[in-house]
Amino acid sequence: MLQICLRISTHRGKRDEMLAALRSMLGRTRIIPGCRCFHLSQDVENPNVLTVVEEWETESDLVRHLRSEDYRRLMQLAEMSVDPPQIEFNFVSETRGIAAIEEIRAGKINHSPEP
Repeated sequence: MLQICLRISTHRGKRDEMLAALRSMLGRTRIIPGCRCFHLSQDVENPNVLTVVEEWETESDLVRHLRSEDYRRLMQLAEMSVDPPQIEFNFVSETRGIAAIEEIRAGKINHSPEP
């Protein structure tokens, strides 16, 4: 799985306009083959900070999306960020749920903290 996390800081007076533009992409992107999720959130401490999180099944799904007109539009919106937009590409090899917590607490998985 591949994940993209994009954080955009908006001007207070432009926040609603930015939210509307990003919301317009939600439905279209979510139905693209290979898209696991496309979420938009607003920071609870600073409502002018918006975060888009995308998850893609394969690298080829992600590449196809990055070449799309919608992604070009997303990058145009990111360029309107008050602060430099932050973008992270995460290549996830494994995902675990709540069972991992139970296994670690029970000593079934022994992970040492990294120095």
